[in-house]
Amino acid sequence: MTQFNLQTRFNGNKSIILFVQDVTELLMNKQQISNQLQKFRAIAWQQSHEIRRPLANIIGICNLIRANVISTDPESKSQLEHLFQSAKELDMVIRNIVDNTV
Repeated sequence: MTQFNLQTRFNGNKSIILFVQDVTELLMNKQQISNQLQKFRAIAWQQSHEIRRPLANIIGICNLIRANVISTDPESKSQLEHLFQSAKELDMVIRNIVDNTV
């Protein structure tokens, strides 16, 4: 509860004006928002890890293919490199989302 006092004179008599504001509802709303934000952060963290796990598998497979394929046609190499770069970009997008929510 917030309280403000103001002392003044009214018709020659000393008077006190009292302003009172109940902030209980405001505090309850603030706590509810804080709780919802914590839940959102937990969901974002969990979902990002569920998405990044298969994405890490794709990146790992791309790395294995890149390391073990000695001679393939240039078009295949280009497609593999595009797949690898796209997976890395997606991983960065997911990381940025998590960093901004957690």
